[in-house]
Amino acid sequence: MKKYLKNKNTWFVVGGISIAVLIGVALKRKRVVVGKTDQDEPPRPNFNPAFFATKVKNSIDGWAYNLGEKKEVYNDLLRLNNSELIEVYNYFNKNYGKGETMRQKMLDEWINDQQLKQLEQQLETRFNLLELP
Repeated sequence: MKKYLKNKNTWFVVGGISIAVLIGVALKRKRVVVGKTDQDEPPRPNFNPAFFATKVKNSIDGWAYNLGEKKEVYNDLLRLNNSELIEVYNYFNKNYGKGETMRQKMLDEWINDQQLKQLEQQLETRFNLLELP
């Protein structure tokens, strides 16, 4: 064992593997769902903001929530173009907000799931880019 610890080649191999693993982890974490930045893109034909706003409301309401449903809703919101997301946001605030914004209701919840926290961070970034309070 001592001869391996004194051998410089062993340390180079261990160091190289460690660096490769760290780079792999960093690249995997950098994978982000990127939304359109063109705010002028119109909503798709037959787009229904009420449908998405209701899904958000249902995922937030109640004390026993389904993490799978919540992840699905967050992913659905991330797939919307900016115009659609703004329509859903405004519809939610007008019909379900009760003095709070969709952003406040979604992001103020306590979540103990790493994947859901990542989706939440992506949504928060999107809200910031669109300047949604």
